[in-house]
Amino acid sequence: MKSMASLDIYFMNQELLSLISAKLDKVYQPEESTIILQLHKDGKKLIKIILPSFIFIATEKSAGQELNFSKFLRKQLTNYRLANITQKNFERILELEFALNDDKKILIIELFSKGNITLCDFSYKIISTLRIQSWKDRTIKPNELYKYPPANTNPFSLSLIEFSKRLKSSEKESIVKTLAIDFSFGGIYAEEICLKSNIDKSKKSPTDQEIKSIYNAIIQISKMSIKANISNNEFFPFELESSNNGRQHFSTFSEAIEECIENPVQQPSNANMKLKSLLDVQKKQLDQIKTSIDEETSKANMIYNNYQIINSLLQLKDLDKIRQNVMVKEINKKDKTFTISIGGKNITLNINYSIDKNASAYYEKAKRMKGKVPGAENAISRTLEKINHSEIPVSKKEKTIERKKEWYEKFRWFISSEGSLVIGGRDATTNDIIVKKHMEKSDLVFHTELKGSPFVVVKASSKKIGDATIEEAAIFCASNSKQWDAKLATSDVYCISPEQVKKELGLPKGTFMIYGKRNYLKPVLKLAIGITKDNKVMCAPINAVRVNCKSLLAINQGDVKKSDIAKKIKKIFEEELRIKISLDEIMQALPPGDCSISR
Repeated sequence: MKSMASLDIYFMNQELLSLISAKLDKVYQPEESTIILQLHKDGKKLIKIILPSFIFIATEKSAGQELNFSKFLRKQLTNYRLANITQKNFERILELEFALNDDKKILIIELFSKGNITLCDFSYKIISTLRIQSWKDRTIKPNELYKYPPANTNPFSLSLIEFSKRLKSSEKESIVKTLAIDFSFGGIYAEEICLKSNIDKSKKSPTDQEIKSIYNAIIQISKMSIKANISNNEFFPFELESSNNGRQHFSTFSEAIEECIENPVQQPSNANMKLKSLLDVQKKQLDQIKTSIDEETSKANMIYNNYQIINSLLQLKDLDKIRQNVMVKEINKKDKTFTISIGGKNITLNINYSIDKNASAYYEKAKRMKGKVPGAENAISRTLEKINHSEIPVSKKEKTIERKKEWYEKFRWFISSEGSLVIGGRDATTNDIIVKKHMEKSDLVFHTELKGSPFVVVKASSKKIGDATIEEAAIFCASNSKQWDAKLATSDVYCISPEQVKKELGLPKGTFMIYGKRNYLKPVLKLAIGITKDNKVMCAPINAVRVNCKSLLAINQGDVKKSDIAKKIKKIFEEELRIKISLDEIMQALPPGDCSISR
């Protein structure tokens, strides 16, 4: 994949201008070379910088750690508003100017060499930099004045006379190299300019008219509207005449860049190419087998179709006499055979065989060849299966799902088959929180008759709590109690209203007194785990998982460690759904104790 050229940054700068006046509130650094600026303007906006090659408006924040430089930037720039964005001349450098009241700071992004991000005050004195760097003509480190690298030519700011003078003074061996290097367009865009100008790119000294055509093409490109696309697996801000293979359009240039980065199309591996080569050979061999079957069968049939002629030759029993017939092309005294030409086919016959036996010899060859067809077809199927399997991991990069967690995910939870939210404690502390903060008058509360159970609360919201939800909440309560680890098949669970739950003085954390009548259920301890449509891990009664999840596995009491089961679940779901799933989320969702899984 190509890095962003100066022309790409020119168009990206136009797209980033839509964020002017946005307020910065967070800075992330998931990797040493990746910085994400989170701003707010009509909702959350993310500027993602991946050194040394990319900057774009991202759709989602990358998961990962938070490093010191991002913490420093957050401290320096939080609540500052983005006041301006400029590309320095036609360099691969962007300046992001931030302002808060009368204070102004400049974030300089270098997208060349190893790349760098440097924060300066408004006088260009360096406050901090991601990487301390030093060259003979400039040094990037705190308290130094920021100095730009030696400037190249900005082609969009030149008059025709200036452009012509600089083009003619170039020492490069071709126009395309002059445009690519001296004018900073890079190879792909330099070739596009030559194509638009109808100029031979290898020419060294263009005429004045040709120079005018090149200049006009450059000015035309500078005024183009963004029509972002991916072609030949590369991103472009506009449609190139030189690259239109399988073009895919996007509403923004950022979306095209992000698609190329997040979902790169990889080249087939050497093993994959060898398999495809083997497949070609196997297909040719199968075609040859089928052709041979047709040929041998046709020759046998032709013997019978020319019965009298062939039989009369066989009756001679003498190869020297047979040779005299004009139909005979060849004789072989050693093998006692002769070859005749009939209907454009050469048929070899044995003088010691009858006509039937000669025909049978061809039928037998066809039969033997037919016996090879199933093996050849099976070999092709096996190779195809290997090719398909080897292409799965490279066709699309697995996408890490980054999402904001809901308030109830700190507890055990599920959505019932009827759409009700059910929450349960993980320990004494969360039992206390659920009862004291989240239990409301119209809810229902569940607990097992035996000790060691979470308090489970069905949130009523505006709907009546249905029988299916009550049954599922009882299963959930029993399955997440100590009865699971004790391998009990069923458990007594009671259902009560919130006003029956009282905290009495002296009771330990997570423990409550229950007053009044209890409604008992006797659920079977069995759960399922699945991935919801918004990619949450949900472990709940099977009917609830079936309704709310796109894939599920049954969770049974067993003798396999919970951590090992979690790893198996993660592997199965990631291969099936092509997304990354948190092992911690799976561990937190599973019931307390050993278990097993099944489809």
